[in-house]
Amino acid sequence: MKWRCRLKDSPSQECFNFCSDHARKYSISLLNHVQVMRGRAHFGVYGFMECSPSPARQPCFISVYIPGPFPYELTSLRNPLILKIQDVDLPKDAYVASRNVSVDKNEVRVSLRSKVHLCSQEEALVWIFGHEFFHYLTYTEQIDKPDTENNADEYGNFLLEHWRSL
Repeated sequence: MKWRCRLKDSPSQECFNFCSDHARKYSISLLNHVQVMRGRAHFGVYGFMECSPSPARQPCFISVYIPGPFPYELTSLRNPLILKIQDVDLPKDAYVASRNVSVDKNEVRVSLRSKVHLCSQEEALVWIFGHEFFHYLTYTEQIDKPDTENNADEYGNFLLEHWRSL
């Protein structure tokens, strides 16, 4: 896995080494490179993981965008709460208009978000790399979790906590 950094004020080498060391805990033979670019100002931290859909599994790459300015507050998706509800007796002429309520299962789905405070472009790189690397791990079937944005955000949070603990 190679790094292609297209930033004038590049994150520290220590940060790149941290992400590379984490990636090497898995098989990264299909991950050709990670490119780091300046994103749109005030657009948040974002990226994507690109792999060929062919059965031959062509090399993948990850693109991450770190716009700044920092500090930046990121909204992270969390797995929803599923709450049981009681006494669902609707009037005969009424129906549930919310996608988050299941009368059949007597439950309501509560979407959750949390704020992640990113102090620097290093923290932004670690978080978005973790998020996109999670997508790579699910694509290559190295992790046994559904490939969802919630789970990818949790993985980014996990990697960021690890970085901050050093």
